[in-house]
Amino acid sequence: HQSKINKHKHCVSFIKKFADELLYEMNLSNQMQNGILQKQFSLAFQPKVNSHKNKLIGVEVLLRWQMKNGQSISPAVFIPIAEKNGFIIELGNWIIHSTLNQIREWLDNYIPVVPVSVNVSAIQFRQPQFIDYLFMQLDFYQIPGELLEIELTEGVLMQDIEGIISVLKKIRERGVSVSIDDFGTGYSSLSYLPLLPVDSLKIDKAFMHQIHINRDNQKIVQTIVNLANNFNLTIIAEGVETALELSETQRCGITNVQGYFYSHPLSNKHLIKDWLH
Repeated sequence: HQSKINKHKHCVSFIKKFADELLYEMNLSNQMQNGILQKQFSLAFQPKVNSHKNKLIGVEVLLRWQMKNGQSISPAVFIPIAEKNGFIIELGNWIIHSTLNQIREWLDNYIPVVPVSVNVSAIQFRQPQFIDYLFMQLDFYQIPGELLEIELTEGVLMQDIEGIISVLKKIRERGVSVSIDDFGTGYSSLSYLPLLPVDSLKIDKAFMHQIHINRDNQKIVQTIVNLANNFNLTIIAEGVETALELSETQRCGITNVQGYFYSHPLSNKHLIKDWLH
């Protein structure tokens, strides 16, 4: 009898937890539209650095959401919800528009600009209008394609490979470079790699964590480096946080890194002060 009661309690608690999570998601979902209208979203920039020269080679744009009450919502929480409710397309367009607006502002103020990377979700990338919107914004802000990089995860590249190759070719013809983000966490794109018109691979931070003592990760990273070299792709390691991780990354033959060792994501003001001069 007691075990039945316990089972019932566990079931009720599970349903309540599920209902609470659903309610939280629905609330966030409803607040996203207002978030854009009320300018609650902002961009942060994380430097990418050539570790041999200690030189800035690019920045990645990261999205931040701070609500009116001051509460910050993590992208790990709100991006999956936006992908689920379809709002990711509007959010993605806002990121592209805001990024190019920011690059224009730097150029107009004679601030030295490095290429800026923008993450594009699979849902947005597969929209037939995506490439038109991207090119329209580049034209509107008069930004050279060379100052923009599109980051796509491996998962994006797995469906309708011919259609994707055609879109990627057009993007690169415009001077915009293409990077495969979180490389190594999926495994299905290896056979497609020679076909894909991409410029660089970003090794996922999971492989960088304590790489100096993790032999398996060292082997995986070395394999990705060899792969990239064979296909003339540049490579960047993300999530490099300590001097030991940096040193091992360099030993593996990787020059370009991103991570807390060099910098947390920064506001525009701090990026200019610390890096863009």
